[in-house]
Amino acid sequence: MTHRLILTVGTSGFALAAFLGVAPALAEQTPTASLAPATPAEQPPAHKDPHFGVRIRALAVVPTAQSHALDSVGNALNLGNFGASTAVIPELDLTYFFNKRFATELILGVTKHTMKFGSTEIGSTWLLPPTLTFQYHMLPDSMIKPYLGLGVNVTLPFSSELNATANGAGFSKISLSPTFGFAAQLGVDIAIPVVPNLYVNLDAKYITLNPTAKITDSTGADHRFDVQLNPFLLGGGIGYRF
Repeated sequence: MTHRLILTVGTSGFALAAFLGVAPALAEQTPTASLAPATPAEQPPAHKDPHFGVRIRALAVVPTAQSHALDSVGNALNLGNFGASTAVIPELDLTYFFNKRFATELILGVTKHTMKFGSTEIGSTWLLPPTLTFQYHMLPDSMIKPYLGLGVNVTLPFSSELNATANGAGFSKISLSPTFGFAAQLGVDIAIPVVPNLYVNLDAKYITLNPTAKITDSTGADHRFDVQLNPFLLGGGIGYRF
């Protein structure tokens, strides 16, 4: 009886000692549940609409009005109507989108025009006509995106000169004044599906352009008259948004 009790106690002690030795190792190997709240998987960043756009276009500047040349007291000179030729130029414009529907556009280009009295060419002039418009894009998420715009124009003439025909008629020089006007715009962007953010652009503007011209004759007398050109600007090209 005594031997059985000792064996029982000894066996129990050995088992307890073995358990106490193994338990820490098991605790190190057993993962414990974290008490920190689970965080959701990271979401991809939300898509942002492009804020900037750039276009390169071929642009035709088509004057639509003509004016009578008047002498210093308001009498019409017998020279015919004053007008200017159509010019076709490369043009760059920059656009900033406030959001998908509202944007502002600045066009940059320089045009050279032949000046005429009636059908007779009398010289040429260069025009720098930066134009700023504010646009409303009606269908920003469509493949075909029409827009309307209203804005302002400042036209700066430079390098105006007469040709030999005008010099032979008794005129020595001509100049055009800087002018401020308004612009109305209608256009459309057509997305190119195979290239994201690339599109074809068609654009038409009407600008009020009414500088004052001064032509000087061989006696030194100046003759002033208002020039009503009021051109259409018709353009087509490629644009990219970023």
